[in-house]
Amino acid sequence: MKSEDWVKKIHSWLEIGKDTSRELVGLPWEVKEERMGETTIIVAQHPKVAFPIYIKIGGGFISLFIDLGIETDAMDVKDRMKIYKALLKINGQLNLFKVALGGEEENVISMVDLNMTSLSKEEFNDALTALLIGSHTVISALGYSEEFQKALMQRLLGMISERLSRGDSIEDVKNFLVNKVGMGEEEADELLKDIKETIEKKEGEERERTSHYIS
Repeated sequence: MKSEDWVKKIHSWLEIGKDTSRELVGLPWEVKEERMGETTIIVAQHPKVAFPIYIKIGGGFISLFIDLGIETDAMDVKDRMKIYKALLKINGQLNLFKVALGGEEENVISMVDLNMTSLSKEEFNDALTALLIGSHTVISALGYSEEFQKALMQRLLGMISERLSRGDSIEDVKNFLVNKVGMGEEEADELLKDIKETIEKKEGEERERTSHYIS
């Protein structure tokens, strides 16, 4: 099967799904596509997953990876060597999954490589699962659990702000949090209450500045 055929197949696997699915590949992912020469990169996102998943297709392989946002370039030598040692241990402990460094800041990247020649939907789902479990293992091993939770909340808040700005009602956003993200109703109500208070506070400050300039 050619690379372009795999692009279409993976699109179909990811885009057709239900939020109630227990399998990652069975969720309805938001999918975007980027072309880099002969290589295609699919960017898949879902509210239940903290980071976007990048799927690189080309050269006979399909690579799934997540940029964990942990920069090593600016670290001092001692901290960097400590992280390198932890990453090497993880590479030796987990099957299918591996960790690498990428980008100008040498960010920690979690990866799974798959061969195009014989890849089923079930194997692709296993790869997604291994990628996420491995990513959580890396975050925990490096002591970045708190930062990870903050990043997850920031991503969620960004999604909520985007929905409110495009005209979704509070009830629409609550349905998104409960049905898509998997929050309980009370937790969703509490989060929306905090967001609403923050928005009202900002609007009040803006009105105050405006009235000050007018007067």
